[in-house]
Amino acid sequence: MHAQGTENFEKFKRCSAYETVPELKAKGRIRHFGSSFHDRAGIMKQALTGYPQVEAVQLRLNYVDYDALTGLGAFKPIPRIFGCAV
Repeated sequence: MHAQGTENFEKFKRCSAYETVPELKAKGRIRHFGSSFHDRAGIMKQALTGYPQVEAVQLRLNYVDYDALTGLGAFKPIPRIFGCAV
């Protein structure tokens, strides 16, 4: 799932995307369930808490936005806590 953040996360929840992907995986239509993430660390933690079936998270890292995102250090431990690849 691309560009997950506050707005898109809510949109994906409303259309049951997080429930549909594991079903597709069980049917062999997809092999892995990952997400790219474009928001603050707290929102990512909320998403992974609610949907622990996410297997991998790709983080956005723009050096221009580095300070605004409170640095990579805020993000690094979260996917590993949930057993996701980064």
